[in-house]
Amino acid sequence: MMKKGILGLIDQRLIRKVPIAGQTDQRVFDALLSILEANTQQSTRSIDRLMKQGRKQLENEHGPGTVPMPSRATFHRLIGRLAEGRHPTGSARTRRTLAQQPSGPFGAVYPVRPGELMQIDSTDLVPPLNSTTAWVDAVS
Repeated sequence: MMKKGILGLIDQRLIRKVPIAGQTDQRVFDALLSILEANTQQSTRSIDRLMKQGRKQLENEHGPGTVPMPSRATFHRLIGRLAEGRHPTGSARTRRTLAQQPSGPFGAVYPVRPGELMQIDSTDLVPPLNSTTAWVDAVS
């Protein structure tokens, strides 16, 4: 504990970084990313077919049996993590449409202190004149 100083007092499980691929070989992870990228403009495939395509790509690049493939269940979990928002086994039309969308103009804002983030409404205030449908402009 003395070696780490103040960090030794913190529960290390909370600050430990777990890779998205878990214990899966990085080469499998990279192959899956390239397959999902190429899958954007192709017809819809099942996850098992993506697994066969990944195995074939790894054998072509590294030789047969060189890179261990994860189990079927692990592969399904890995595809679930990697393909979030990509719809790899969903509608091809949706996949193509999402791939062509530009990135949003705004990012996420995470205020840390009260009052750090303020939203101002700039619309005109238009109060009703009476209980009917007539409205009056507040400026005039």
